[in-house]
Amino acid sequence: MKEKFRVNGRYRRGVILIAVLAALILLINIVTVTYSWFTPGSASGTTLQFYQENDGIRSENCSATYALRTAPDATVSSVTCPVATDGSDANDTVDSYEGLVYFKISIRNAADTPTNISLYLNQSIPAGVTIGIVSPTNSVHTYTDGAANGDFLIRNAYVSASSSEIGSGEFEVEAFLRNTGSAPFTLTTSYIQILYN
Repeated sequence: MKEKFRVNGRYRRGVILIAVLAALILLINIVTVTYSWFTPGSASGTTLQFYQENDGIRSENCSATYALRTAPDATVSSVTCPVATDGSDANDTVDSYEGLVYFKISIRNAADTPTNISLYLNQSIPAGVTIGIVSPTNSVHTYTDGAANGDFLIRNAYVSASSSEIGSGEFEVEAFLRNTGSAPFTLTTSYIQILYN
């Protein structure tokens, strides 16, 4: 009889504990839902109004112009890199400018908000071509095995707002092409895409 009483006592305490926990969970849910849907004070209108913010997160109003080092004031639509005739490899320490062309990309942000951009060359790049970025990243990529179907020139570059006192919405990329392949390579500037990050 005592053992049966102990089992029933444990059972009753378990039921009471579960009921108390259920009541607490129900109370917490009701308070949470009430607090999240209703705020102190009064609000006018017949429907819920969601938070709206009109500030721009980033600009997507950038344009690019291209110029050769030999003619910095004239814009170009393509950059042709002749084949190096001295037989030097792109990785040699030979001080030769054959097959080497410098060019500049000027990015202009016309909006009042800054942005981050990447430049992607969506063009086939043959073997033997080296593309180097002198500024702002100082990186070099040589294509050796077959033709590449495209590559990033720069990634995640910050372009200030046009109204900014520092930078005034301008960003410049200085680059070079070196060609030790078997045929001249022409980089077409219309294939350089501005991607917004």
